[in-house]
Amino acid sequence: IGNADHDLRGMAISDLLSHLKDLSKPLGKDDGEKYAEALIGLLQDAQSYVQNLAMECLGQLVNFISPNTSQAAIISICNRIQDAGKDAGNNALSVALRVVISKISENEEQKGMLAHMATPVVNTLEKSEGLSTDVMVDIFGALFEILASSGNHLAADSEAVAKVQTLLLKYISHKSIPVRRRAIEALGKFIVNTPGERSEQALATIFSRYKTSESEEDSGVLLRVLVTIIRQSSQHVETLVPDIIDIELRAVDESECGRERRVVSLVAFETIIHYCLKYAQERRDEIYDVAVRALKYDPNYNYETEGEEEDEGDGGDDMDTGSEDGLDEFGDDFDEDIYEDDEDDSWDIRLNGVKLLSAFIKSGLYTPDDMVGRIGAELVGCFREREDIVRAEILLAYATILDQLKVVLAPSSSADMDVEHQAPGILSSQVLRAVPVLISVIKTYTKSTETKQLAFAIFSRLIAINSSILDSLLPKITPLVVATLDAEDTAGALKSASTSL
Repeated sequence: IGNADHDLRGMAISDLLSHLKDLSKPLGKDDGEKYAEALIGLLQDAQSYVQNLAMECLGQLVNFISPNTSQAAIISICNRIQDAGKDAGNNALSVALRVVISKISENEEQKGMLAHMATPVVNTLEKSEGLSTDVMVDIFGALFEILASSGNHLAADSEAVAKVQTLLLKYISHKSIPVRRRAIEALGKFIVNTPGERSEQALATIFSRYKTSESEEDSGVLLRVLVTIIRQSSQHVETLVPDIIDIELRAVDESECGRERRVVSLVAFETIIHYCLKYAQERRDEIYDVAVRALKYDPNYNYETEGEEEDEGDGGDDMDTGSEDGLDEFGDDFDEDIYEDDEDDSWDIRLNGVKLLSAFIKSGLYTPDDMVGRIGAELVGCFREREDIVRAEILLAYATILDQLKVVLAPSSSADMDVEHQAPGILSSQVLRAVPVLISVIKTYTKSTETKQLAFAIFSRLIAINSSILDSLLPKITPLVVATLDAEDTAGALKSASTSL
């Protein structure tokens, strides 16, 4: 392992790794310490592949060494990161720290020891100068693992708890988004898993700052922390959810609400529907209106100029791709006419608006009639979405409505057996508009295989609900399917969707 020839070093580590994989009992104290020390040294090897092999081998080694040796290894890695400072990103130290702690967290017998490692990990972040974003993300990942697996053990060490709380409250506002995100995740885990005054105090501080903050950026960051806590353990913040809903409904009504702040708000509403449904039910229609406004938010493009004739959709001749129907003006994925602003990021708001509507669809907050008549109609109106990722989410949401409707209308379904649903009739009328628009979108975005795949999936679901619902539109649909199956590059999910249809 200490050979000057890096090929021999690599071979030696590989042999040691094979040896460890064959072990059936723990190593002796001396061997464990010797192996750990040698491998930790190689995390700073001049050859990156040697570093990676050493890291993998060290992850295997922790299964066969004592808690004291594991603890010494973690402290040694932390000290080396501090010594390396800004150069720590040139080696595998921080990644190895995360890997080792993650491996140890799987061992119930070592969780008590792992709690004591919070202090050296925190010290590494506090005392190291010039750490790169990647290194800090790794270290926060290690701290997250400690809090996730040993937070209850950590609660007994008041000094360590205080250090962790102070550090996390500081870093949730870090200028680096990846670092901030990791700190937010770790703070959520700290509040959920570390019982005691400090975690309660942290939650109270976060919520108080969130309620009173006049800074859009600060309130957004604090809301992300609360959303993280809801996802990890909703009961910790259940009593705060009505206030969060009230604050966010006011926030998104403000005309000056920025993109990032609005996105966080949409994510919060989606999370509340998934995890705190009873509170969402009380403000259902208000939250729904927020989702619809977000879905339609595209200040740089006007979709209403797209051939109104198609929206009347009787499956006639108005779906050709000639210039008379306005499709040439719509352009393709890279048409300059679509992108008035190269830095346009309004798509993020629309994407999260769709995700919020999807949460409504799956929640049961709306009847099948409303799902089709209200949510379905809004989605159909946005099938022409210009961003591939948002369009795919819209089509997927509509397909989900059809899946839900099929279950409700199934002969064996016990749900609402005595209720006569209007949804089938509403859907039959809606299809006359939706299918022509889908066909024109397929012809417009010829490079988007996902659009075609999801459109075919929607057609298949419509037929599963009503076998004759597409009969009048088959002359327009069939050529598309045949052409797709004839194409040499049709494969995978698209081929499956085509043949299923």
